[in-house]
Amino acid sequence: MAKPDWLGRLVSPLRRAGPHPQTPGLRSWRGDLGGTEGRLHLRVEPDGTGLLLINASAAVRLAPSGVLMAQGLFDGDTDAAILAALVRSYSAPRATLGADLSRFRALVTRLATAPGGAWPIQDQTDGHPGALSAPLEAWVEAPPTEDALLATLTLLLHERVPHVTLLAGPDPSVLVRGVERAEDLGMICGARVIASQMNPSTLDRLVAAGLDCLQVPVLSTDPAVHDALLGAGDHAAALALLDAAAERDLCAVAEVAVIDATVAGLAEVAALVADR
Repeated sequence: MAKPDWLGRLVSPLRRAGPHPQTPGLRSWRGDLGGTEGRLHLRVEPDGTGLLLINASAAVRLAPSGVLMAQGLFDGDTDAAILAALVRSYSAPRATLGADLSRFRALVTRLATAPGGAWPIQDQTDGHPGALSAPLEAWVEAPPTEDALLATLTLLLHERVPHVTLLAGPDPSVLVRGVERAEDLGMICGARVIASQMNPSTLDRLVAAGLDCLQVPVLSTDPAVHDALLGAGDHAAALALLDAAAERDLCAVAEVAVIDATVAGLAEVAALVADR
Protein backbone atom coordinates (compact mmCIF):
# COMPACT_ATOMS: atom_id res chain seq x y z
CA MET A 1 0.00 0.00 0.00
CA ALA A 2 1.36 3.42 -0.94
CA LYS A 3 2.13 5.94 1.80
CA PRO A 4 -0.38 8.80 2.23
CA ASP A 5 0.83 12.02 0.61
CA TRP A 6 1.45 13.71 3.97
CA LEU A 7 3.53 10.77 5.27
CA GLY A 8 5.49 10.76 2.04
CA ARG A 9 6.35 14.41 2.61
CA LEU A 10 7.54 13.67 6.15
CA VAL A 11 9.83 10.86 5.05
CA SER A 12 10.88 12.21 1.63
CA PRO A 13 12.78 15.49 1.27
CA LEU A 14 10.96 18.65 0.28
CA ARG A 15 12.78 21.19 -1.88
CA ARG A 16 14.74 23.37 0.52
CA ALA A 17 14.31 27.14 0.35
CA GLY A 18 16.67 28.05 3.18
CA PRO A 19 19.82 26.85 4.98
CA HIS A 20 20.24 23.40 6.56
CA PRO A 21 18.50 23.88 9.93
CA GLN A 22 19.77 20.89 11.95
CA THR A 23 23.06 19.72 13.41
CA PRO A 24 23.71 15.95 13.64
CA GLY A 25 23.30 14.57 17.14
CA LEU A 26 21.07 12.72 19.60
CA ARG A 27 18.77 14.31 22.14
CA SER A 28 16.09 13.03 24.49
CA TRP A 29 12.95 14.56 25.95
CA ARG A 30 10.23 13.68 28.46
CA GLY A 31 6.90 15.44 28.71
CA ASP A 32 3.19 15.39 28.04
CA LEU A 33 2.09 13.84 24.77
CA GLY A 34 -1.64 13.74 24.27
CA GLY A 35 -2.38 13.60 27.98
CA THR A 36 0.17 10.91 28.78
CA GLU A 37 3.79 11.03 29.88
CA GLY A 38 5.93 10.50 26.81
CA ARG A 39 9.59 9.87 26.15
CA LEU A 40 11.19 10.83 22.86
CA HIS A 41 14.63 10.34 21.33
CA LEU A 42 15.56 12.23 18.18
CA ARG A 43 18.64 11.35 16.16
CA VAL A 44 19.60 13.79 13.42
CA GLU A 45 21.69 12.11 10.73
CA PRO A 46 24.59 13.82 8.92
CA ASP A 47 22.41 14.15 5.79
CA GLY A 48 19.76 16.09 7.72
CA THR A 49 17.25 13.25 7.94
CA GLY A 50 16.23 11.93 11.31
CA LEU A 51 14.98 9.04 13.41
CA LEU A 52 12.36 9.69 16.08
CA LEU A 53 11.93 7.03 18.79
CA ILE A 54 8.71 7.23 20.81
CA ASN A 55 8.60 5.58 24.24
CA ALA A 56 11.38 3.22 23.07
CA SER A 57 8.72 1.24 21.20
CA ALA A 58 8.08 2.95 17.86
CA ALA A 59 10.39 4.54 15.30
CA VAL A 60 9.60 7.09 12.63
CA ARG A 61 12.11 7.97 9.92
CA LEU A 62 11.98 11.69 9.14
CA ALA A 63 13.02 13.89 6.26
CA PRO A 64 14.66 17.22 7.23
CA SER A 65 11.26 18.93 7.34
CA GLY A 66 10.03 16.28 9.78
CA VAL A 67 13.18 16.77 11.86
CA LEU A 68 12.40 20.49 12.08
CA MET A 69 8.89 19.64 13.35
CA ALA A 70 10.32 17.25 15.94
CA GLN A 71 12.87 19.82 17.10
CA GLY A 72 10.07 22.30 17.64
CA LEU A 73 8.10 19.74 19.61
CA PHE A 74 11.16 19.09 21.80
CA ASP A 75 11.63 22.79 22.41
CA GLY A 76 8.01 23.38 23.33
CA ASP A 77 7.39 25.70 20.40
CA THR A 78 3.86 26.56 19.35
CA ASP A 79 2.52 25.30 16.05
CA ALA A 80 2.69 28.87 14.77
CA ALA A 81 6.42 29.08 15.57
CA ILE A 82 7.17 25.68 14.00
CA LEU A 83 5.16 26.54 10.92
CA ALA A 84 7.05 29.83 10.56
CA ALA A 85 10.34 27.91 10.65
CA LEU A 86 9.06 25.47 8.03
CA VAL A 87 7.93 28.28 5.75
CA ARG A 88 11.38 29.90 6.04
CA SER A 89 13.12 26.65 5.16
CA TYR A 90 10.92 24.95 2.55
CA SER A 91 9.15 26.06 -0.59
CA ALA A 92 5.98 23.98 -0.12
CA PRO A 93 2.71 25.90 0.31
CA ARG A 94 2.03 27.16 3.84
CA ALA A 95 -1.29 25.28 4.00
CA THR A 96 0.44 22.03 3.03
CA LEU A 97 3.12 22.45 5.69
CA GLY A 98 0.49 23.32 8.30
CA ALA A 99 -1.52 20.21 7.51
CA ASP A 100 1.62 18.07 7.66
CA LEU A 101 2.49 19.54 11.07
CA SER A 102 -0.97 18.74 12.45
CA ARG A 103 -0.71 15.17 11.21
CA PHE A 104 2.81 14.85 12.61
CA ARG A 105 1.63 15.84 16.09
CA ALA A 106 -1.30 13.43 15.81
CA LEU A 107 1.05 10.60 14.76
CA VAL A 108 3.37 11.19 17.71
CA THR A 109 0.44 11.32 20.14
CA ARG A 110 -1.06 8.12 18.70
CA LEU A 111 2.20 6.21 19.06
CA ALA A 112 2.88 7.64 22.52
CA THR A 113 -0.54 6.55 23.80
CA ALA A 114 -0.61 3.14 22.06
CA PRO A 115 -1.03 0.13 24.35
CA GLY A 116 2.03 -1.87 25.36
CA GLY A 117 3.52 -4.76 23.47
CA ALA A 118 5.21 -2.76 20.73
CA TRP A 119 8.77 -3.39 21.93
CA PRO A 120 11.18 -3.49 20.20
CA ILE A 121 11.05 -0.92 17.40
CA GLN A 122 8.10 -0.75 15.03
CA ASP A 123 9.00 1.30 11.96
CA GLN A 124 6.13 3.50 10.82
CA THR A 125 7.42 3.94 7.26
CA ASP A 126 7.88 1.55 4.34
CA GLY A 127 10.99 3.02 2.82
CA HIS A 128 13.28 6.02 3.06
CA PRO A 129 15.83 7.75 0.82
CA GLY A 130 18.52 7.95 3.50
CA ALA A 131 20.55 5.39 5.42
CA LEU A 132 21.03 5.09 9.17
CA SER A 133 24.38 6.47 10.29
CA ALA A 134 24.65 4.21 13.35
CA PRO A 135 22.85 1.22 14.86
CA LEU A 136 19.71 1.67 16.92
CA GLU A 137 21.19 -0.47 19.68
CA ALA A 138 24.58 -1.63 20.94
CA TRP A 139 25.34 -4.48 23.33
CA VAL A 140 27.98 -3.55 25.86
CA GLU A 141 29.79 -6.13 27.97
CA ALA A 142 30.30 -4.68 31.42
CA PRO A 143 34.03 -3.85 31.66
CA PRO A 144 35.96 -4.69 34.83
CA THR A 145 35.94 -1.06 35.94
CA GLU A 146 33.15 1.45 36.30
CA ASP A 147 35.17 4.20 34.58
CA ALA A 148 35.64 2.04 31.47
CA LEU A 149 31.91 1.36 31.23
CA LEU A 150 31.00 5.02 31.61
CA ALA A 151 33.53 5.97 28.93
CA THR A 152 31.99 3.43 26.54
CA LEU A 153 28.49 4.82 27.10
CA THR A 154 29.70 8.36 26.47
CA LEU A 155 31.35 7.23 23.23
CA LEU A 156 28.16 5.51 22.06
CA LEU A 157 26.18 8.67 22.78
CA HIS A 158 28.68 10.67 20.74
CA GLU A 159 28.14 8.20 17.88
CA ARG A 160 24.35 8.76 18.19
CA VAL A 161 23.42 5.25 19.38
CA PRO A 162 20.19 5.75 21.38
CA HIS A 163 19.79 2.30 22.96
CA VAL A 164 22.32 0.19 24.90
CA THR A 165 21.92 -3.26 26.37
CA LEU A 166 24.40 -3.95 29.17
CA LEU A 167 25.61 -7.52 29.55
CA ALA A 168 25.83 -8.24 33.25
CA GLY A 169 29.28 -8.97 34.67
CA PRO A 170 30.33 -10.33 38.06
CA ASP A 171 29.93 -7.00 39.89
CA PRO A 172 26.28 -5.88 40.02
CA SER A 173 27.25 -2.42 41.27
CA VAL A 174 29.00 -1.73 37.95
CA LEU A 175 25.81 -2.71 36.10
CA VAL A 176 23.72 -0.42 38.30
CA ARG A 177 26.08 2.49 37.73
CA GLY A 178 25.98 1.82 34.01
CA VAL A 179 22.18 2.07 34.01
CA GLU A 180 22.36 5.26 36.08
CA ARG A 181 24.85 6.78 33.64
CA ALA A 182 22.80 5.80 30.60
CA GLU A 183 19.76 7.37 32.23
CA ASP A 184 21.74 10.54 32.95
CA LEU A 185 22.76 10.68 29.28
CA GLY A 186 19.15 10.24 28.17
CA MET A 187 19.76 6.85 26.54
CA ILE A 188 17.41 3.88 26.42
CA CYS A 189 19.04 1.20 28.58
CA GLY A 190 18.41 -2.51 28.93
CA ALA A 191 20.30 -5.30 30.67
CA ARG A 192 20.90 -8.90 29.67
CA VAL A 193 21.36 -11.19 32.67
CA ILE A 194 21.64 -14.86 33.57
CA ALA A 195 18.75 -15.23 35.99
CA SER A 196 20.57 -17.27 38.63
CA GLN A 197 23.13 -14.45 38.91
CA MET A 198 20.48 -11.80 39.65
CA ASN A 199 18.95 -11.30 43.09
CA PRO A 200 15.82 -9.28 43.95
CA SER A 201 17.85 -6.55 45.64
CA THR A 202 19.94 -5.93 42.52
CA LEU A 203 16.82 -5.97 40.34
CA ASP A 204 15.24 -3.31 42.56
CA ARG A 205 18.39 -1.19 42.30
CA LEU A 206 18.34 -1.49 38.50
CA VAL A 207 14.68 -0.48 38.33
CA ALA A 208 15.33 2.48 40.62
CA ALA A 209 18.27 3.49 38.39
CA GLY A 210 15.95 3.68 35.38
CA LEU A 211 16.33 0.31 33.62
CA ASP A 212 14.02 0.17 30.59
CA CYS A 213 14.02 -3.54 29.77
CA LEU A 214 15.44 -6.83 31.02
CA GLN A 215 16.57 -9.65 28.73
CA VAL A 216 16.65 -13.15 30.22
CA PRO A 217 17.68 -16.40 28.45
CA VAL A 218 14.95 -19.06 28.49
CA LEU A 219 16.34 -21.99 26.53
CA SER A 220 13.89 -24.84 27.07
CA THR A 221 10.70 -25.91 28.79
CA ASP A 222 12.74 -28.80 30.19
CA PRO A 223 14.68 -27.58 33.25
CA ALA A 224 17.34 -30.25 32.70
CA VAL A 225 18.12 -28.98 29.17
CA HIS A 226 18.17 -25.34 30.25
CA ASP A 227 20.21 -25.94 33.41
CA ALA A 228 22.76 -28.07 31.55
CA LEU A 229 23.59 -24.96 29.49
CA LEU A 230 23.27 -22.18 32.09
CA GLY A 231 23.75 -23.82 35.47
CA ALA A 232 21.77 -25.72 38.05
CA GLY A 233 18.58 -23.97 39.10
CA ASP A 234 18.69 -21.33 36.36
CA HIS A 235 15.46 -22.46 34.67
CA ALA A 236 13.40 -21.84 37.80
CA ALA A 237 15.31 -18.59 38.40
CA ALA A 238 14.56 -17.38 34.85
CA LEU A 239 10.81 -17.89 35.20
CA ALA A 240 10.85 -16.24 38.62
CA LEU A 241 12.82 -13.29 37.24
CA LEU A 242 10.32 -12.78 34.40
CA ASP A 243 7.55 -12.71 37.01
CA ALA A 244 9.52 -10.29 39.19
CA ALA A 245 10.01 -7.96 36.24
CA ALA A 246 6.28 -8.00 35.51
CA GLU A 247 5.53 -7.17 39.14
CA ARG A 248 7.77 -4.10 38.78
CA ASP A 249 6.24 -3.02 35.45
CA LEU A 250 9.60 -3.64 33.80
CA CYS A 251 9.61 -4.74 30.16
CA ALA A 252 10.95 -8.31 30.12
CA VAL A 253 12.29 -10.03 27.01
CA ALA A 254 12.90 -13.77 26.84
CA GLU A 255 16.03 -14.69 24.88
CA VAL A 256 15.75 -17.97 22.98
CA ALA A 257 18.85 -19.77 21.71
CA VAL A 258 18.71 -21.68 18.42
CA ILE A 259 21.23 -24.47 18.97
CA ASP A 260 21.17 -28.24 18.57
CA ALA A 261 20.06 -28.83 22.16
CA THR A 262 17.09 -26.44 21.98
CA VAL A 263 15.89 -26.09 18.39
CA ALA A 264 13.31 -28.89 18.60
CA GLY A 265 11.53 -27.18 21.48
CA LEU A 266 11.32 -23.58 20.24
CA ALA A 267 7.53 -23.62 19.87
CA GLU A 268 7.11 -24.90 23.40
CA VAL A 269 9.42 -22.18 24.75
CA ALA A 270 7.44 -19.54 22.88
CA ALA A 271 4.21 -20.84 24.39
CA LEU A 272 5.75 -20.92 27.88
CA VAL A 273 6.89 -17.31 27.84
CA ALA A 274 3.70 -16.12 26.10
CA ASP A 275 1.68 -17.57 28.97
CA ARG A 276 3.68 -15.44 31.38
